[in-house]
Amino acid sequence: MKVLVFAEQRNGKLKSSAKEAVTAAAKLAGGSAADVAAVIIGNNIESLAGELSGYGADTVYVIDKPELENYQCLNYTAGLAEAVKTFNADVLVGGASPMGKDLFPRLAAKLDAGIVTDVTDLSADGGNITAQKPMYAGKVIAKVDVKGDGLKIASIR
Repeated sequence: MKVLVFAEQRNGKLKSSAKEAVTAAAKLAGGSAADVAAVIIGNNIESLAGELSGYGADTVYVIDKPELENYQCLNYTAGLAEAVKTFNADVLVGGASPMGKDLFPRLAAKLDAGIVTDVTDLSADGGNITAQKPMYAGKVIAKVDVKGDGLKIASIR
């Protein structure tokens, strides 16, 4: 299973959730670094790529353009969609941040992908993923399966 991580950055610094997402992706991919990649989007961010390799991402895509200095959903969605296609990802994971909550549903609609949000645990079963998701203010932990062919997207708390 090939897992791509959206590594969120702000002002040239990776968010801690990006490193946590790479670690979760490595677990989901079965520990194979060749099956884990990350993508960083922004401006003047080339130096951030090396930070992610130690967390389990064998490949890091950097989309570095002046117009990406500040988050803009359409530009980020287009860049992320291109990275998904280039890596031929089965799963895309990232943080359940305000940016992730805005970006991932748009990307799921654009790529006709399954999506599960605000998960606390992910596991793989063949080509499907199972997620644990708190519901009803944390009173219930639901197990949610994302099945079928095509891309699956998960935002991790």
